[in-house]
Amino acid sequence: MKKLLKISAVAILALGLVFTALLYIFPAPITHKIVEAERAMSGLTKKQIKLDNGLEMVYLEGGKGEPLLLLHGFSANKDNFTRVAKHLTPHYRVIIPDQIGFGESAKPADGDYRSDAQVARVHELMAKLGISKVHVGGNSMGGLFAMVYALNYPNDVQSLWVLGPGGLVSKQAGSGFDNYAKTGVHPLLVSTTEDYKKLMQIAMHKPPFIPKVVADEFAKEPIANQALNIKILAQLVADNKEAELVNIKEPTLIVWGDQDKINTPKAAGVLQGYIAGSQLIVMPNIGHLPMIEAVRQSAKDYLRFRAQLVNNGTASK
Repeated sequence: MKKLLKISAVAILALGLVFTALLYIFPAPITHKIVEAERAMSGLTKKQIKLDNGLEMVYLEGGKGEPLLLLHGFSANKDNFTRVAKHLTPHYRVIIPDQIGFGESAKPADGDYRSDAQVARVHELMAKLGISKVHVGGNSMGGLFAMVYALNYPNDVQSLWVLGPGGLVSKQAGSGFDNYAKTGVHPLLVSTTEDYKKLMQIAMHKPPFIPKVVADEFAKEPIANQALNIKILAQLVADNKEAELVNIKEPTLIVWGDQDKINTPKAAGVLQGYIAGSQLIVMPNIGHLPMIEAVRQSAKDYLRFRAQLVNNGTASK
């Protein structure tokens, strides 16, 4: 038995060495396979659809139950929610799009990337999927868009889950974009692999381990999209919806990492004050991406929030 275990351990080590060697020899295809494997483990399948304006939108979908729409942040993509989705697809029908301008979706150079336009596109996606009532979540820019979705389509949104959301730019909320307004420089704008590495350190207080060769592959997307990202960020910064957030009536769970260096935690209490009846969770020793840094806890908190809606009789309207 001991000999068999020893042989198995050696075989596993050998396979690990082979995989590592292949990763360094073929970084792009192996990284792609890793991403595909994580999606499969989360019960997600990649799909795409053409919007009425001809733009292609790529999205992940999986699970059964009430629809849950998850929106990624700026300079990110749908896979920011892949790991946390593993804990959500057993309970909900999860849809995670690459918003227009990001990931594998269309990237029109002259597109309108303000919140109303982006939310209208995602609303069209929901309509094409036959979804009229939806719970909406989002991180950073996606958190702002989730809230604008509730403002623009209040009869369609059943609840909100916003993680370190953008859009709170007043002095009261403590804008994190002061330096960008003065210099045009922001860590979210990536032009080199070194920039991407620095961004990961800023965005997460406890970043998960990612092999350098994989991180370099991940960096290629924001680097390639830098020129467009500059345009998108300028549109977003000028698109101030903060004063309208007081009109949100849907049950809302606000999550913020107390080490968030992109959207200051100071804004968390301000947002809770805007949205009557909202719940706030400030996660200790977590940065801007709770659903990546604290996968299980983020999912657990959300499932508890949804259970409360059922118990309170506010799960649907």
